[in-house]
Amino acid sequence: MLVQDAIPHFMFRVCRYPADVSARVRKYVELVFASVVLICALVNLFGSVARARVSYQLNYEEGNILNTADRILQGLSPYPDPHGWPSVINPYGPIPYYLVSAVVRIWGLSFFPSRLLIVLCTCLIAIVIAALVRRWGGSWLAGIAFAALYLCDPVVQDWTGLLRVDLIALLFTLAGLFVFATQPRRWWPSALLFVAALFCKYTMLAAPAACVTWLLFQHDWRGALRAVVFASVLSVAAFAVIQWATHSWFAFYMFHTHPDPFLLRQYLDGIADAAKGNALLLVLCAVLLVHDLRLRRPSVPLLYLLFSVIGAVTMGKAGSDTNHLLELTAATCLAAGAVWSVLWEIPAPKPRWAATALALLLAILAIRHATEVGFEGPYPGCEPAYAFVRAHPGKNFLSENLGAVVMAHHPLLISNPFVYTQLVEYGGWSDQSLQQQIRDPYYDLIIMNTEPAQEWSDEVIAALHEHYVPVAHFNCELAEQMWEPMRPVEKRP
Repeated sequence: MLVQDAIPHFMFRVCRYPADVSARVRKYVELVFASVVLICALVNLFGSVARARVSYQLNYEEGNILNTADRILQGLSPYPDPHGWPSVINPYGPIPYYLVSAVVRIWGLSFFPSRLLIVLCTCLIAIVIAALVRRWGGSWLAGIAFAALYLCDPVVQDWTGLLRVDLIALLFTLAGLFVFATQPRRWWPSALLFVAALFCKYTMLAAPAACVTWLLFQHDWRGALRAVVFASVLSVAAFAVIQWATHSWFAFYMFHTHPDPFLLRQYLDGIADAAKGNALLLVLCAVLLVHDLRLRRPSVPLLYLLFSVIGAVTMGKAGSDTNHLLELTAATCLAAGAVWSVLWEIPAPKPRWAATALALLLAILAIRHATEVGFEGPYPGCEPAYAFVRAHPGKNFLSENLGAVVMAHHPLLISNPFVYTQLVEYGGWSDQSLQQQIRDPYYDLIIMNTEPAQEWSDEVIAALHEHYVPVAHFNCELAEQMWEPMRPVEKRP
């Protein structure tokens, strides 16, 4: 009996040693992986903060958001009559506008503090990603590594230091996802956060769709129904209140300000570029897919990834940019991180070698992205262009560069030229009043690119060349030329 008792004990010690070695190797791999990627992420954040200090707009929508925040502080609605004057068009939900207005109230009318709000949101998003990866079976080191990979992604880097609503909305939706992951049966707190995300950007549907679908796969029909009903009632009630407060104009801003055509090729190209840029992470996502298929039930991170691919269809709109891939990138990092521990738990050496190799390649890729980080604004000619606008004695400005007018403390008479021209071309609007204003001439200064970035009608461009003359040129995006009336004319009241 002593011999028989000793044999299992000996075998236990022999079998335990490789597991101990594997655990130590995993810890060292994760420690190096997380450390390298975190350093690269900090470099990216430093670059975002450095660019955020630039005193001119770096993205078209920044000027419009800052203008709306200033309007709110003046007691004006962010959703006035769109056919009124000035023409104010805000295509996003109210939460980001009021958050930025709070920043402007405290720190003044400037791009830098408001951009720091977005940087803060991005950092919080990374923290939530780390917590979710830890929750879904990885370690804290793995969570830190995959969260840092999100910060290192070129698309995220492009948008972190810009005053846009996307990352505010993504923070709410990921917070809702985290609450659901920790307490899937208590659906109402996550539903509140999902509704808040919708009132930042109403396309943030991937996470709530993933959660409801997961509940259905768990045969929790009652929980899924209650969550959908609660979120729907809350959304409708909030929508009705805002609709009433804006004299029934809120619905127009949410659902009628994107008449520009949908281009399937643009969406497919965007998805292809995202897949190419995240090819290594997609390898891990494929492992998650196989793992879930073997278990015959999809996990929340896999469902979130699939619904994010569908949600990125908004990139097909003519005026869309890579900001429509921010949620898909987060979902990819979450799915890849969620399956990380699975590779280390397989009782075979090859998956562990594969995980180590992937960690090495991802770390090298993060280093490469960090070396490409820019720390300055791309248009040095914008400083003199903004100074020219500030010094101009006029009062009425038409500008493609919205920030130049906002920072000169003048009202934007057309706050969203891109949406305005799309409404003219595809939404049944008329720009005859704009043509007449240019002919009068009503504007003291018109600020445009040499080749106008907006799709102004031929009649508007003809009136511009007939009644205005360029008086200054700058190396500044959307402000390359300054036009003044050809001759002084008494202004209309």
